[in-house]
Amino acid sequence: MSAQSSHGSDRFGTEDDRAERILSAARELLLRWGYKRVTVDDIARHAHVGKGTVYLHWKTKEELFIALLRIDSAEHLAEVVNGLSHDPAAVRPHQLVRRIFLSRVQRPITKAVYTSDSELLGALAVTPGGVPVTNRLGLHTTVVDLVRVLRDHGLTVSHIPAGDQVFLIDTILSGFVTGGLATRTAHNVSLDRQADLLAATVRAALEPAEEPTDEAVTAAASEVHDTLSRARWQLLA
Repeated sequence: MSAQSSHGSDRFGTEDDRAERILSAARELLLRWGYKRVTVDDIARHAHVGKGTVYLHWKTKEELFIALLRIDSAEHLAEVVNGLSHDPAAVRPHQLVRRIFLSRVQRPITKAVYTSDSELLGALAVTPGGVPVTNRLGLHTTVVDLVRVLRDHGLTVSHIPAGDQVFLIDTILSGFVTGGLATRTAHNVSLDRQADLLAATVRAALEPAEEPTDEAVTAAASEVHDTLSRARWQLLA
């Protein structure tokens, strides 16, 4: 998915520099116009490279934008991982989901990926065979992996099956990300308040009444950190 690895340079910069400019231009134009309206000519012009240079790195427009979605999704996961590095206690389900929510809604491309936003992503949102872009990027298993770790360390209740917990987290998180049927502005609910309400919902639905031990939190934080880091590097592979 990435540009060809070459460190040759000329007066226009190295191969990596040109690839970064192309990706930056693609990001800007995607957010401004949407996938359907953006052409490779547009990207090349905004990146100050020839059209052929774009095709040296990515064979098609679709490949280029899939690479962009992978990079943006990896950056989203990196934000969550960095948060855990600074605050291992944030691995508790309500805090972890809160962090994921805030990162998603504040990253327009990430939000579009997780909501299969066809207005922004166009044909990338869902394949002709009906596969959503999260599955195409391999992101659909992230919540499954997180629930497994949280259950293993006793941070979620045991009487609700793992599959149901995955469904609950995924559905609740998706609902908060999209805003539900009513707009947020109609009820004047701040982003922080939305995150707090999400956290309270997850805590009430999935967490045991007793506080987890410090040992359990530390062990879970380490494993969740590794799980999300692996998912991040798989996106960039």
